[in-house]
Amino acid sequence: MIIRELQNSDKLIDLYDRCFIEAHQKIIPSYISINTLKTKAIENFKNTVHSGDAKVFVAEKNNQILGFIVLKPKNGEIVSLYVIPEQQRRGIASALVSRALAEFSLLGIEKVFLSVFELNHPAIALYQKLGFKEEQNANRQVLNINLIQFTKEIKSR
Repeated sequence: MIIRELQNSDKLIDLYDRCFIEAHQKIIPSYISINTLKTKAIENFKNTVHSGDAKVFVAEKNNQILGFIVLKPKNGEIVSLYVIPEQQRRGIASALVSRALAEFSLLGIEKVFLSVFELNHPAIALYQKLGFKEEQNANRQVLNINLIQFTKEIKSR
């Protein structure tokens, strides 16, 4: 497996669409339409990756993208992290986060943050395992779904 920066993020849209449904269908409350949420999320994703402020790294094996991470390097934010379902629990997400932290460190960023749906227990467990801490009083909501903000202090190089 290799991790590399993706220059043309257009091919990620279909993968994001697939990963979004897989990752969120079990954690979105029944009173919210997953398709409505997905439509908004894809639009936000497109805007982020095409904004010029984002960097995308992909994990690949045999020319197949297994997962990706989207960063906003200027402000130290991890925007999105997804691994295709059949490749989960193989260290790919950890490797992508490690690559992101190295990128932030090179840029002199000393504190990284991200938000995760409060019911996304696998993601929360991953971030905690990687040393992220829940930021008290920083949580917010999207469509009445609670998001938890996590932060991690890193050393700049």
